[in-house]
Amino acid sequence: IARWPDTDSLWFSMVFRWYEREEADGSASWRPDRDRSEELHAGRLVASADGLYARTAGRGVPAVTTSVEAFTAAACAASPGGRRSGVERAVMPLMGAEALICYRLDAGEHARRQRAGAGAISSADVLELLLGLPVAAPVPVASLTCRERAALDRAPHGAVSVCCGEVTRFAVAPVAVELALVAAGNWRAGLGVAGRFAPFCAQAVVLSRRPANLADVQMEAGFYGVGVIMVEDQSAETLVEPAPFRRRRVTAAGWRFVEEVYRLARRSWPPR
Repeated sequence: IARWPDTDSLWFSMVFRWYEREEADGSASWRPDRDRSEELHAGRLVASADGLYARTAGRGVPAVTTSVEAFTAAACAASPGGRRSGVERAVMPLMGAEALICYRLDAGEHARRQRAGAGAISSADVLELLLGLPVAAPVPVASLTCRERAALDRAPHGAVSVCCGEVTRFAVAPVAVELALVAAGNWRAGLGVAGRFAPFCAQAVVLSRRPANLADVQMEAGFYGVGVIMVEDQSAETLVEPAPFRRRRVTAAGWRFVEEVYRLARRSWPPR
């Protein structure tokens, strides 16, 4: 029986490989954008000395230069999740763009990984293996396929344990991502960047000025389910509400996405 490819996995792997090359040498030999005539690569945001997020070297969509408070206001305006306690925010390079990610940390899983000296899991094969194993219940190693046994050999410390011919899974997703916001100077190009996050969480575009063709913005952004937030003078106005994210199924691509968020978010945490 022919098996359809996991489109979420294919799309994430394509963008992730491109992003890894760009992060390594500052350039990319190809771009994953569907329309090469539009510059869909969001500008990089960095925290400057005065607490502002400013654009650094990058191509394409001009990033909004805005304060931490204003970007936080945009997150709160875009989603009720941005207002709930326990939701953390971090600006990070992800999916070929700089985004403000709103996420909830699984404190229990984070503490377990700290005790085990384990970090983020980046291998798609290992994550596929983990998805097929129950949590905290031993499974005979002999029941695994050849591919699963190969992934088991590459599993990072703390993700599983192997004892007496049985494997027990301990790792679960360390964070849950609720919303991704990307800053853009052009709403249409911003929709293209925000759309990269569509398989994994709700998305919104942050603009620094009100679009002249607001009706077009509301129609197109509403069709794709992408929120549009205008930030001005550290206050935010929701022009289009982001559609709630509904996960169709749990995939290795989705888990790999949250592992990457976890890895990048840990960089901003104070040393313990």
